[in-house]
Amino acid sequence: MNIPETEQIYRVMFEGVLSPDDPALSNAGKKITTDVSVNLVWGILVTVPPRNPQISTSLTKYHKKLKNKGNRRIKIIDVGLCHQGKPETARQWKTDNINLFPERQYHLPLIKNQDKIIIKYKSWLEKTKPTSF
Repeated sequence: MNIPETEQIYRVMFEGVLSPDDPALSNAGKKITTDVSVNLVWGILVTVPPRNPQISTSLTKYHKKLKNKGNRRIKIIDVGLCHQGKPETARQWKTDNINLFPERQYHLPLIKNQDKIIIKYKSWLEKTKPTSF
């Protein structure tokens, strides 16, 4: 398997199969039965990190959206809005729980009279505590 340049996500499905000595297989075509069975299918997501993981973001025109220009997912957990001329303790926080995938955009909360936006995120690759940028 080649290592991708951008993070890739795959869904892997697991489904039970009948064993060769299962009565349902051995009686197939011989008689009609009224058995009811339930098949469980399990699915998991498998994430393949990029060869050279990079976090890179930018604001779009008019600062309404944050764009992920890197090659891996960013898990945004909090957005802090800092108003001009107010102390740091007056910062407004908007809690969020979103995965921002490469080349996707995140709609920022309404920005009015703010001179700074702080975004807290988690890195699943490094298993870090929330970090800000």
